[in-house]
Amino acid sequence: MRQSPPSESDTFPSSFHKTPERSKLSKEEWKKLTKDSTTKAVKELVSSPGFSSWAAANADRINVTPRKESSSSNRSRKWLHWS
Repeated sequence: MRQSPPSESDTFPSSFHKTPERSKLSKEEWKKLTKDSTTKAVKELVSSPGFSSWAAANADRINVTPRKESSSSNRSRKWLHWS
């Protein structure tokens, strides 16, 4: 029984291409990479056309949570100091 070659819709490059051995990143390198990538993506997002309109229309969905890096940051931050 002969199999026909895969069609365009049946091919997935990762299933038949060999990827070269890659070095693993250290924990610090991974943190830096993810932080830099996120910063770049957020800068691109906020500078994109239409973002301010989207943000204004969806302000009730936007939530900023404090970092949990130290014990002093465990309390909630309030945007409006009088509330």
